Amino acid sequence: MVEEGETRPTFGPKKYLPAELVLSLVFDGTKVDCVEQLIGVARRELDIIYARCEGYPGPKAEAARVRDYLFAHDVVPFIFYQGVPGATVSAVERTATLRDKLRAELDARLDHGTAETAASLSRELRPHPPVIAAADLPPALPMLSEKARRLRVLAWILVVASPFAALALLSGVAAWKLGASESWSIAAGFAPLAFLLALLLLHESADARALARDSKSVMLRDFSRVRVLEDVTVQNALSHCVVVKPGIVRRIALRVVFWAIRQRVSIIDRQAGSLGGIASIHFARWVPLDGGDRLLFLSDYDGSWESYLAEFVDRASRGLSSIWSNTLGFPETWLLVFKGAKDEELFKKWTRDKQLETPIWYSAYADRTVANINNDLRIAQLLAAEKSRADDPAWLGLL
Repeated sequence: MVEEGETRPTFGPKKYLPAELVLSLVFDGTKVDCVEQLIGVARRELDIIYARCEGYPGPKAEAARVRDYLFAHDVVPFIFYQGVPGATVSAVERTATLRDKLRAELDARLDHGTAETAASLSRELRPHPPVIAAADLPPALPMLSEKARRLRVLAWILVVASPFAALALLSGVAAWKLGASESWSIAAGFAPLAFLLALLLLHESADARALARDSKSVMLRDFSRVRVLEDVTVQNALSHCVVVKPGIVRRIALRVVFWAIRQRVSIIDRQAGSLGGIASIHFARWVPLDGGDRLLFLSDYDGSWESYLAEFVDRASRGLSSIWSNTLGFPETWLLVFKGAKDEELFKKWTRDKQLETPIWYSAYADRTVANINNDLRIAQLLAAEKSRADDPAWLGLL
């Protein structure tokens, strides 16, 4: 539940930000099938939960009206990231079962003592035919070398820089066509970028002064007020909502940043199996609420809250600062990406203060980490692949 906001929205006639009930689903198959199955098995619960939501059809309405209501309130996230792309619930469960069975067989042989080599053990334990067909598994991620990763980083930088380079080129060419000299044309090319940079610095300076003015009251808040269920299972959930800073500049900056991050996810992160270098994330999504007045972050991750936030600081502080520097109360930043989340103490306090209680959270495989899932999938992929040698023992080392 996103509580009623105290801050006036950036745009529009609203005088406050309303309370929001958020249902986030990550599922296999189509959206229509998922929603219809949910209504079919949990209609009574949905009627109770949504009873006070504006416009909800109510318990006497047909299922199709409830489905249409949910679709009408569907919000497309700025970014949706999946830690193991293409892995269905069935694939995760079947590969985990396969690994457990093979591990038990291997342990039984080792307990009784064996003089077999890895190759002969592999030949004896390998299922024939494979228990899981290759068609039922997601494609294996390419093993990126350091050189390949650097080339992808360079490609991403070029993609992100291209719109700004095009803007500079068009401005310079326009000035040249209007009769400006070569030096003035070059200056005209850099002028739009300089203007955007100056505008951003002015906003950051004003935000820094406001943050310094309000910092004392922020630091005195009771951060224990957020009651969350976390650090008690292999996987945990983080729900977090903040108000976007007022003004069109911050709106535009937020969308440009999310566009750049989407390019990074496509070019680098999906190939490397991590989000900004953080490999413990199962799912992550940033969702705009109230027409963009609020930014909701939902994440399912492995490990403790402290370790997860520490990874944010160590591995992805610039990317996270570029997003959340456009929201109220975030630690002071410079040029969107510097400072900000690098202040670990303030960043953690700000995150905890804006964190929401997650009253209901479900994972189909709550005892599996991202590393577990990838490992089990790799075993199944190796066993399902056609090999030139039937005794190839590579999969055995993953048990």
